[in-house]
Amino acid sequence: MTALLNPSLYQVNTRVWLRQLSQQLNRPATLDDIADAALDEWISLGFDWIYFLGVWQTGTAAP
Repeated sequence: MTALLNPSLYQVNTRVWLRQLSQQLNRPATLDDIADAALDEWISLGFDWIYFLGVWQTGTAAP
């Protein structure tokens, strides 16, 4: 793989996205519920890297 001179990064607020997806699915959503089509769309828009913000587990005090 050739190194990219100017890679493009797309940052996703994962907690918000999964919360919205949970409402659509009527159950808690996980990263596995993210459709491949969403990732393919970002690739088609020219993004080289996708960074999922907030994927760490929180404690009971966190919303």
